Amino acid sequence: MPIVPWLLVHPEQDSMRLTLRIALPSHYDLSNAAVEQRVRMAFGRFGDLIRSIDVVLQSAKGPRAADRWCCRATVLCKSGVTIRADLTDIDPIAAIYRAIDRAAWHVRNGEIGRRTSGHG
Repeated sequence: MPIVPWLLVHPEQDSMRLTLRIALPSHYDLSNAAVEQRVRMAFGRFGDLIRSIDVVLQSAKGPRAADRWCCRATVLCKSGVTIRADLTDIDPIAAIYRAIDRAAWHVRNGEIGRRTSGHG
């Protein structure tokens, strides 16, 4: 399984590290650039608060997990908070995107979102 560290850098923000561990069968068309773009769209405005994002895709294990994929998106914030979103789906691309979106939702609506949006 390839481990690809990516460094996302925005001129107005500190850098945030993105690690992708995704190994798909050849008939799936998904590039690391597509996942990076999804991460940029989901976490872009919170980039200065995030230390790293780790996205891991693997085949699900267990008796009812045949032909299912499990994706874990882990966000480590500079404040020390860790947010983890696990998602299992038949379509591995959908599992990746939905896990990223779910983690971003928790960042936006959790402690981090409240502190940066001016509410609370």
